[in-house]
Amino acid sequence: MPTGPPTFLEAPCGERLELSEARFVARRINGIGKGIGFVGPLHMDKGTASFQVEIIELEAKSSQTMAIGICCELPSQKPLRAERAKDIGRGTLLLGYDLPKFYCHGNETEKIQTKEWRPIKELAVGDIVGLQFKRASMELSVFVNGQRKVTVTAPATDDHTLPTEVWGVVDVCGNVRAVKLTNSADSSVRGLVSPSLCPPTAAAVTAKPDPKCDGNADSAELSATQDANTSSGAPSQMPNNIPARESESKSARESGPGSQAVKREADASQGEPVAKRLCLPAFSMCSCHVHLISHAGSIVHVAQTSFLIGRNPKTANLTLQNPLVPNMVSRAHARIISSDDGVEVVDSKSLNGTWVNGERVTDRRKLLHGDVVIIGDPGKGPADFRFNISLPPPA
Repeated sequence: MPTGPPTFLEAPCGERLELSEARFVARRINGIGKGIGFVGPLHMDKGTASFQVEIIELEAKSSQTMAIGICCELPSQKPLRAERAKDIGRGTLLLGYDLPKFYCHGNETEKIQTKEWRPIKELAVGDIVGLQFKRASMELSVFVNGQRKVTVTAPATDDHTLPTEVWGVVDVCGNVRAVKLTNSADSSVRGLVSPSLCPPTAAAVTAKPDPKCDGNADSAELSATQDANTSSGAPSQMPNNIPARESESKSARESGPGSQAVKREADASQGEPVAKRLCLPAFSMCSCHVHLISHAGSIVHVAQTSFLIGRNPKTANLTLQNPLVPNMVSRAHARIISSDDGVEVVDSKSLNGTWVNGERVTDRRKLLHGDVVIIGDPGKGPADFRFNISLPPPA
């Protein structure tokens, strides 16, 4: 299948569109329009290009939902000031919005039967929407969760507008607040065969090249143990994601602003023997064997071979708590275990369960790149309790 770049372009993008550090999450800051993002240029494989996004945040009581398509030439405006992607004009082929229509070069070409695809009624958090473009026939197809919803054909045009390379266009507006670029491994969750993206590189999923593997969280409810940083007035970080190395001296481990968190990490993993270097692939910039990607696009570095997720800040490597569902997460809820056999999630007999791709984990389950892990009841828990698994590409 054809593949495309795993990140949104930093420029041009809509005035109200915000990209995460990793740049594969695009979020509309406010308002309805001016949330346009681009990806590409898309790789043509036998004249076909494609990309796909996952819906990660919706707003209630809004209309004029997302549109998706391609453009033959990037706009020169920086930042892009068009209210809608259809306003970009010549060179754009776009499908979607409230009552979905096909826009060719900024003009409405045809209406899409709502029984085929009506984004405002159908889309839900976790849905994967893909766009496939065939250059020879000028056909565009929209896929939702692996099912082809609609195919349209652009009208014949003069040769100089026939694209030699194209960019993907995503208009995040209305009730769609944020989307994330996904890849072929993510699509296997929903059985999506086409379209696909190549897996992200280490640079694409690493917030910053820090050898200590610190990660920033966007939410106050999603944080690692922070007592030391809080007392010193430092910004919220995840200090206990720093690998605990047995070779470090006691004085080095008990000094500095993050010493309490380091000791807690050591206590949390007590009883886990220090093993030889794992034979698993690792991200080059941080040596992690797995990352957890939050709904907001922030990266949780899993730097231990046994990484505890739970409600108790004294023992958990990643503390999850939300006042709306105070007991959704157990004190010691689940562990992410890395071994030569791969990466697994192990449920610690939690009350509300650990879920992978919509299925409850009864004991343990091997994790694959793109798997969706939910801590607690999927129907009642907040978005902060949902993570995508990101594994490094094979060595």
